[in-house]
Amino acid sequence: MRVKRPPRKEPVGSAAHPTRLTSHQLRLVKAISKVPKGIARNVEAINALRNGLAHAFFPENLRSARPIYRGKDIFTIGGLEDFIADRNELNG
Repeated sequence: MRVKRPPRKEPVGSAAHPTRLTSHQLRLVKAISKVPKGIARNVEAINALRNGLAHAFFPENLRSARPIYRGKDIFTIGGLEDFIADRNELNG
């Protein structure tokens, strides 16, 4: 008797952020058109932060260095304000 594999489900991140631009997608877009340096820098910074937090169940309990966004701790008001400003710029 063969056991059927359950159907593959879409990752939660894709459903939550259908318009999120990953670094791979950014490279593809850069290959066919010009991307302003500010936009590319924002995408790369947001993606680096996402990668740093991706597998932390409780990010505030990270044993290593705190997640940094543009030189500021993301869990401070200044770091969060920078993140929100860049996210809003990307969302248009």
